[in-house]
Amino acid sequence: MQCTGCGDLIRGTRGLHGGCGHDYCSDCITNLVDASTRDESLYPPRCCGQACPYDTLVPLLGATLRSTFDRKRIELDVSAGHRVYCPTLSCSAFLGSSENTTDDIICHECRSSVCIMCKQLSHSGENCSENAATLEVRELARNEHWQTCPACRAVIELHQGCYHMTCRCKAQFCYVCAVPWKDCECPQWDEERLMDTAQRRVRYDVGDRAQPAVFQEQVRRMANTLRQNHDCDRHRWRRQDGRARCEECQYILRDFLLVSSSFFTVYHESDEFR
Repeated sequence: MQCTGCGDLIRGTRGLHGGCGHDYCSDCITNLVDASTRDESLYPPRCCGQACPYDTLVPLLGATLRSTFDRKRIELDVSAGHRVYCPTLSCSAFLGSSENTTDDIICHECRSSVCIMCKQLSHSGENCSENAATLEVRELARNEHWQTCPACRAVIELHQGCYHMTCRCKAQFCYVCAVPWKDCECPQWDEERLMDTAQRRVRYDVGDRAQPAVFQEQVRRMANTLRQNHDCDRHRWRRQDGRARCEECQYILRDFLLVSSSFFTVYHESDEFR
């Protein structure tokens, strides 16, 4: 079999055959699982939107990574809105879920007592309140017109793409009003962002070779294509061989890029696993 991630041939049983039909070598699976422990948006490890079964991943992992993955699974399997962490800055240990309990939690690392309601240090006899650092972030978000996830309260800045937000906690909502996606009447995208994306894609395809009038006509056609073929629910990736620059991180990739056919998100070397 040939690994979908790196292109190497897989011999013997040191690989994973996904339910979507793609095959991955043990090195690519190791990188995928390791990334999922560091970036919640990549958890659970998946290909083509399908989660890789835990039992098929474990035999391909080293002991250290397996231990880390098992520990992070316990944390990330709890919905973001119910996770409790130690508020002591020098600790920040994950303490469990706030569901089905009203008692304060004692941190197993530093022995701090944590209020289950506000998730700050226990404050017997006082009302819950957000700490000063949280209030400062909220104020900055208001000034910068950033949005807040209605489910987990994470602050989100729209860099590129449409107004369909999928938070790391899996909540989907409108960036304009924070209402659950498709439950509002806000526009689906910003026209200026759409035209900027169309120009970048045409410039990537033709460079500076086209005459201005031809270039603008191609931009107009690309913009119409983006409007008609908008699909932000599922990214579809194709491999493009050759040296090119990733539009997201700006790195020059020597061998290949993975190109998304979704509306705005374009070139990135590692997103095939998302």
